[in-house]
Amino acid sequence: MNSNRSEKILQEKLQSSFEEIILILKSLGTPNRLKILILLLDGPKIFQELKEALDLGSTALSNHLSLLKKASLIDKIHHGYYRITNNGIEYLQGFVSAFEETQTNEAKEREILQRKQMMDSFLNRRN
Repeated sequence: MNSNRSEKILQEKLQSSFEEIILILKSLGTPNRLKILILLLDGPKIFQELKEALDLGSTALSNHLSLLKKASLIDKIHHGYYRITNNGIEYLQGFVSAFEETQTNEAKEREILQRKQMMDSFLNRRN
């Protein structure tokens, strides 16, 4: 019953923030935009540094930066300088935490399955 209530609250939150969530997911939907955020974790970078690090054309990089800025994941400090926002950092931390938790849970499930298979094998040999 409590689980159903949690799921209902989650559903309501997702529906009320649907457009913003889609924008963030779209912003992170390409390797280059994720790489930009990772590069900006080191500190602010100028356009040219990002361009060289990613081996992108100016137009492509501008489009990526524009979408990341629209999603409030980066800020333009002043002409040509970009930095990751606190929101950007929090989203990356959230994704990494979710990924690590998933990996841990999958490892636990594999271990349980292996133990069950070993136990079944042992019991089958006894019979």
